[in-house]
Amino acid sequence: LLGQAESLATYNIEDLGYLTRALDLEALGLALALGGQGFRMVMEIVPNQPDRPVKGALCAHDPVLGRDVMVESLRLRGLPPEKIGHINKNFNHYPRPAEVFGRLAAEGLFLPAAVKEEGLFFQPVRGDMNVLVPTAFFTREKPEPLSAWKSPADTPAALAALDRQDAQPGFVGFMKALWNP
Repeated sequence: LLGQAESLATYNIEDLGYLTRALDLEALGLALALGGQGFRMVMEIVPNQPDRPVKGALCAHDPVLGRDVMVESLRLRGLPPEKIGHINKNFNHYPRPAEVFGRLAAEGLFLPAAVKEEGLFFQPVRGDMNVLVPTAFFTREKPEPLSAWKSPADTPAALAALDRQDAQPGFVGFMKALWNP
């Protein structure tokens, strides 16, 4: 089934903007166009939060590969978030996804683990796949910092985003119908 897909988009609900704009037609169109040029992964770069920087991937030049790559924060050896000016928005597109995931199946990736609350948790990093395939990075003409609910200080912004989501025409009725069929 994956072999029949022309494009695949993955994202974790990290940016609160997804609550009112989950379908990004401009980025999808760009990813399809870049896929036609041979790119197999497309990643959006956004500014880090200036007042409360968050951990995230850093776009840097890899001299071994001879191209730019996204280096996940787990591999940045303690680089503090305030040193990361731009990060991956975590809305990744995979034109011709069977090629990307075929390489992943053949070559594998480092799977970091962390101990949290007395348990061992694997932390798969989707962004690391950019080192396996030709990847395009883009930013918007007017990029907005990632707006995520990462700490209690972000709660007012998260509640405002939820209010905007509820105010969308038909959203509350849709949710009621979803939960009470």
